[in-house]
Amino acid sequence: MTIRKGTETLPLFEQYPQLGEKLPHVSLGEFPTPVQKLERLGAQLGTDQLYIKRDDLSGRFYGGNKPRKLEFILGEAIRSGVREVMTFGGAGSNHSLATAIYAQQVGLKSISMLIPQPNAWYVRDNLLMSHYCHAELHSCGAESESVRNMPLIYLATLYHLIRRRLKSGRFPHLVPPGGSSALGVIGYVNAAFELREQIANGEMPEPKYIYVACGTMGTAAGLLLGLRAAKLNSRVVSVRVSSDKFVNPRGMTKLINRTGSFLHSLDASFPSFQCSATDVDIRHAYFGDGTHSSQRRQWKQYT
Repeated sequence: MTIRKGTETLPLFEQYPQLGEKLPHVSLGEFPTPVQKLERLGAQLGTDQLYIKRDDLSGRFYGGNKPRKLEFILGEAIRSGVREVMTFGGAGSNHSLATAIYAQQVGLKSISMLIPQPNAWYVRDNLLMSHYCHAELHSCGAESESVRNMPLIYLATLYHLIRRRLKSGRFPHLVPPGGSSALGVIGYVNAAFELREQIANGEMPEPKYIYVACGTMGTAAGLLLGLRAAKLNSRVVSVRVSSDKFVNPRGMTKLINRTGSFLHSLDASFPSFQCSATDVDIRHAYFGDGTHSSQRRQWKQYT
């Protein structure tokens, strides 16, 4: 059952029609996102083959990498008949805000379980916008590394799940941090097929490397799986932007293989292959030393 607002067919569904029939999907974004040649930056770096795929333009209301994932996740929530979704993140989480915006757009209430973090303009703005979208916001844990907050988040989540069940008779649909579930990852499997079409149309050459920020691994996992299924040779380079507790080869490999097995179970013609740790390229050197002193000095301007 596919839920759409428009009549467009995703490139993934064109290649595998059975997936289009079986996967839940609601149209949220503005696709395909354009590709753009970065001539001046490329000249500074000594290359004339530097391109960017503008996923910052993926949504009319809020772009980035979230709409692609939420098209499948919220599609599943609608199909299951729930009225609420619950997700997780830091106080300034872009994912939590995107979930609030697009959940409201499709008639669902969003509940965000948030870890406190140092104040900054984007934290304030994201919280205000989430409130504007009628999201229910709950602060969990203390301002510290999120790994240490996990027991408090679990307890708070359990409390609110039971509370919602007693009030409405149903649990909210759970949306993982960053939307990085097997269902959410499919959004970037489709993005790889979308890129293949743009390459075939001459909009850009097939890239040797594709660099992506990696916080919950869903974007990188989906691209890696999608590129292999689309028979493209591009290598995904994941630049870690969160703790290595959340971004690591073992976790990404499991996410890729889980998503691949799920798609193959829905359509046997979708390629069946196993990813190994050697297929995963995660760059750790750009995460910083953990002190974030320059950021903290900047944050003090807004406190």
